[in-house]
Amino acid sequence: MSPQILEVIGPLFAIIGVGTLILIGVRMRYKYKIDSMQRPKSGQTERLTEAVDGLYEQSQLLRDEVNELQERLDFHERLLTRAKKEQADTPA
Repeated sequence: MSPQILEVIGPLFAIIGVGTLILIGVRMRYKYKIDSMQRPKSGQTERLTEAVDGLYEQSQLLRDEVNELQERLDFHERLLTRAKKEQADTPA
Protein backbone atom coordinates (compact mmCIF):
# COMPACT_ATOMS: atom_id res chain seq x y z
CA MET A 1 0.00 0.00 0.00
CA SER A 2 1.17 3.43 -0.75
CA PRO A 3 1.57 5.96 2.04
CA GLN A 4 -0.89 8.32 0.33
CA ILE A 5 -3.70 5.78 0.68
CA LEU A 6 -2.86 5.27 4.37
CA GLU A 7 -3.02 9.06 4.90
CA VAL A 8 -6.63 8.98 3.68
CA ILE A 9 -7.79 5.66 5.16
CA GLY A 10 -6.35 6.24 8.68
CA PRO A 11 -8.29 9.43 9.46
CA LEU A 12 -11.37 8.02 7.72
CA PHE A 13 -11.39 4.98 10.04
CA ALA A 14 -10.80 7.26 13.03
CA ILE A 15 -13.75 9.48 12.10
CA ILE A 16 -16.00 6.46 11.55
CA GLY A 17 -14.94 4.92 14.88
CA VAL A 18 -15.48 8.13 16.87
CA GLY A 19 -18.84 8.71 15.16
CA THR A 20 -19.93 5.17 16.02
CA LEU A 21 -18.98 5.64 19.67
CA ILE A 22 -20.90 8.91 19.81
CA LEU A 23 -24.00 7.31 18.29
CA ILE A 24 -23.82 4.39 20.73
CA GLY A 25 -23.51 6.83 23.65
CA VAL A 26 -26.49 8.90 22.48
CA ARG A 27 -28.56 5.75 22.00
CA MET A 28 -27.71 4.51 25.51
CA ARG A 29 -28.58 7.90 27.01
CA TYR A 30 -32.00 8.06 25.38
CA LYS A 31 -32.73 4.45 26.26
CA TYR A 32 -31.93 5.25 29.90
CA LYS A 33 -34.15 8.35 29.78
CA ILE A 34 -37.08 6.41 28.34
CA ASP A 35 -36.66 3.61 30.88
CA SER A 36 -36.48 6.06 33.79
CA MET A 37 -39.61 7.89 32.59
CA GLN A 38 -41.58 4.64 32.33
CA ARG A 39 -40.50 3.38 35.75
CA PRO A 40 -42.52 4.92 38.61
CA LYS A 41 -40.56 6.70 41.31
CA SER A 42 -40.28 5.05 44.72
CA GLY A 43 -42.59 7.61 46.36
CA GLN A 44 -45.15 7.11 43.63
CA THR A 45 -45.03 3.36 44.11
CA GLU A 46 -45.73 3.69 47.82
CA ARG A 47 -48.60 6.11 47.21
CA LEU A 48 -50.09 3.83 44.56
CA THR A 49 -49.80 0.84 46.89
CA GLU A 50 -51.55 2.76 49.68
CA ALA A 51 -54.27 3.90 47.28
CA VAL A 52 -54.88 0.36 46.05
CA ASP A 53 -55.00 -0.94 49.62
CA GLY A 54 -57.50 1.78 50.55
CA LEU A 55 -59.68 0.96 47.57
CA TYR A 56 -59.56 -2.73 48.46
CA GLU A 57 -60.68 -1.99 52.03
CA GLN A 58 -63.51 0.21 50.76
CA SER A 59 -64.69 -2.47 48.36
CA GLN A 60 -64.68 -5.02 51.20
CA LEU A 61 -66.81 -2.66 53.33
CA LEU A 62 -69.23 -2.17 50.45
CA ARG A 63 -69.48 -5.93 49.94
CA ASP A 64 -70.25 -6.40 53.62
CA GLU A 65 -72.94 -3.74 53.48
CA VAL A 66 -74.50 -5.26 50.35
CA ASN A 67 -74.51 -8.69 51.98
CA GLU A 68 -76.20 -7.26 55.09
CA LEU A 69 -78.80 -5.50 52.95
CA GLN A 70 -79.42 -8.72 51.03
CA GLU A 71 -80.01 -10.60 54.29
CA ARG A 72 -82.45 -7.92 55.48
CA LEU A 73 -84.29 -8.03 52.17
CA ASP A 74 -84.57 -11.82 52.35
CA PHE A 75 -85.89 -11.58 55.92
CA HIS A 76 -88.54 -9.04 54.97
CA GLU A 77 -89.56 -11.07 51.92
CA ARG A 78 -90.06 -14.11 54.18
CA LEU A 79 -92.15 -12.01 56.58
CA LEU A 80 -94.33 -10.72 53.75
CA THR A 81 -94.73 -14.20 52.29
CA ARG A 82 -95.72 -15.59 55.68
CA ALA A 83 -98.22 -12.76 56.22
CA LYS A 84 -99.80 -13.42 52.81
CA LYS A 85 -100.05 -17.14 53.56
CA GLU A 86 -101.69 -16.43 56.94
CA GLN A 87 -104.24 -14.14 55.28
CA ALA A 88 -104.97 -16.76 52.64
CA ASP A 89 -105.35 -19.48 55.27
CA THR A 90 -107.71 -17.40 57.42
CA PRO A 91 -111.36 -18.07 56.52
CA ALA A 92 -113.27 -15.02 55.47
